[in-house]
Amino acid sequence: MDERSMTLGNSFLVVCIFCGAWPSLATEPEGKPLNLATALANTLEKSPVLSSFSWDIRAAEARIIQAKLVPNPEISLEGEDFTRADVRSATESMQNTLELSQLIELGGKRTSRVREAQFDREATEWDYQGKRLEVLKLTSLAFIDVLSAQRNLQLAEENVQLTEAAVPVTHKRVEAGKASDVELLRTSTAVATARIRLTEVRRDLERARVNLAAQWGAKKATFPSVTGNLDQLRPIPSLESLKAKLQKNPDLARWTTDPSRIRSDHEMTRQHFLMQTVFK
Repeated sequence: MDERSMTLGNSFLVVCIFCGAWPSLATEPEGKPLNLATALANTLEKSPVLSSFSWDIRAAEARIIQAKLVPNPEISLEGEDFTRADVRSATESMQNTLELSQLIELGGKRTSRVREAQFDREATEWDYQGKRLEVLKLTSLAFIDVLSAQRNLQLAEENVQLTEAAVPVTHKRVEAGKASDVELLRTSTAVATARIRLTEVRRDLERARVNLAAQWGAKKATFPSVTGNLDQLRPIPSLESLKAKLQKNPDLARWTTDPSRIRSDHEMTRQHFLMQTVFK
């Protein structure tokens, strides 16, 4: 090898070292590829966000049971005249009064209290449904991010292979005098840049994998890859079907569960506004 070839080879090595190229290939964990349906199922089963709603629903149900109970009777004991000086002991002159009282609710207070507790139970259930849709949406977006990162990784690996294949060809052209040293240096730089991009894409993929696993409370991703088709496009639904689905949206459907509660809240708000207007 002549001096010019050695110089070009050293230049290529320096560029690779300076750019942090030639990363080691990380082995993927063993396991079965993950599809979107499995990811959504894992989220519904193990999501920490959704699991907390089970306690909220149980607490709301307990408030309904408590609202149906009749108020407990109250018993009290009173003592009088136990400080007179003309008696030998305080117990001889003490007057004891035992009282037993029971609150009787009138005006439908108990029924209103039960209806209020039931509405809170239904509102909690609608909150769960709304959060459920939100969590499923975030899981779907995280799944798409992993699928997109896998595609970027594939393209980055192909780019590295193409740029590396151009190095020996350019080297032979330089030896034959058909290309300059600058062209070989440019090709070597392209290889180093492609390898740096490959390292970045691998890191992006790992972050996307961890983010997807976090949707169901996992600290690390145990699945080797995800399966899906980014090129598959579904037709846009019709306006009528969107309107029908809109009626089932938890944020809207929760206000149709108890019309009397809505009218009551509206009336209280109206009266409060009128009172503020009068006193201003």
